[in-house]
Amino acid sequence: MGAPGCDDAPLVDVPTGTQARDVTLIMPYYENLNFLRKQLRGLSVMSRELLDHLMLIIVDDSSPANPARDVFKAIGKLPFQARLYRIERDVRWNWLAARNIGAHHAAGGWVAITDMDHVMPEDTLRALVFGEHDSGTIYRFSRREHTGLPVHPHPNSWFYTRDMYW
Repeated sequence: MGAPGCDDAPLVDVPTGTQARDVTLIMPYYENLNFLRKQLRGLSVMSRELLDHLMLIIVDDSSPANPARDVFKAIGKLPFQARLYRIERDVRWNWLAARNIGAHHAAGGWVAITDMDHVMPEDTLRALVFGEHDSGTIYRFSRREHTGLPVHPHPNSWFYTRDMYW
């Protein structure tokens, strides 16, 4: 099921434009070294044309044993802009605060917010950067099962302007 009140949202095709926009990709992190490695390595092999328009913000929501900074240190220099923030106090629902911190520090313009274990393929990120999106619309991501059957959009993945987030 999708988020309450969103199951009947229309499916829209966004045309591809010629003008690139800068997009900030925001992901909360909590004790998930393997997916953070997968995200950083996956983004690292994408085209320079795309990476020049992406900023990654990871907010570690107080991981006690496996902080995100350890992954960043192990991987070293990245071929794209990335920022890492950390919430020091471990409280319930930090992942929501992590989203707010990411949106606060986003460069402006457009933001894509998703979970650490949601991997966006290059063609999806390309559609965000080069699509002709309406700044008055909040977008969700259509999904399909391996069989091709449609699946409701995930309630934690969104694309909109930074202003629309607030």
